[in-house]
Amino acid sequence: MIELPVGSATWPRKLVRATAQEENVQQLLRHGNKLSPANLYGRIHDALELQSAVGYFRVGLALILTSMPGPSPLTAFVLAGGKSTRMGSDKALMRLGGQPLIIRALALAKMLTDEVNIVGDPEKFGTFGKAVQDIYAARGPLGGIHAALRHSTTDHNLILGVDLPFVTSSFLSFLVLAAKSSNAMVTLPSSGGYLQTLCAIYRKEFFRPAESALAAGRNKIDALFPDISVRVIDEPEILAAGFNIAMFRNLNTPEDWRTAEREFETHPQHL
Repeated sequence: MIELPVGSATWPRKLVRATAQEENVQQLLRHGNKLSPANLYGRIHDALELQSAVGYFRVGLALILTSMPGPSPLTAFVLAGGKSTRMGSDKALMRLGGQPLIIRALALAKMLTDEVNIVGDPEKFGTFGKAVQDIYAARGPLGGIHAALRHSTTDHNLILGVDLPFVTSSFLSFLVLAAKSSNAMVTLPSSGGYLQTLCAIYRKEFFRPAESALAAGRNKIDALFPDISVRVIDEPEILAAGFNIAMFRNLNTPEDWRTAEREFETHPQHL
């Protein structure tokens, strides 16, 4: 019997015991680099058939993150952004489902790692957690990613936009698995013809091309991708793993917000 630590800053650390099929799981982990992330994800789910204490974050995913070969540390950064011109206020502080978006995003990130930071104004967001200030101010998301990676001490880094309340911890774990199964500098999903650059894993080394671009006055994230290695998780792969691509919709307008409020009222969203 093996014991696997599962925990986060949001609930006490627990030990979850694997079942008699643990040997199958260990074999999957040893040979996981021969399988696609979607295939490995499904195989481990089938082998374990367990859930953690919170009921929605599956033990199989925690097993992947803690037991895969190679360095496991992960740092998460929630990009809080600034005042939204279309919303007329800071989206991060707007309440959805009874809590500000920033609180929900931080709780989501903490289900993957204890190392969670906010990228945003420390005076405004410091009460919610550790806040990292942009080095290149007012340069958009690339400036936030640059500040995050400069601050990070880990190779793999989750960058999560604050306005993605429909993204789940299960998908983020799947994303981390894909990143750890690849040598790519950036691993990110694609949905609706768009790369989801603010729901992605960036390796620490992406700091260098980001720094060069910002120093030259360039702010577009995906404009850097042709010159680096990128792992794109496309819609068929996302769907094959059992996820809904609608989770990537942003909240950019008051109408988006009203729609999300109605959905949260009728179908509460679980992390």
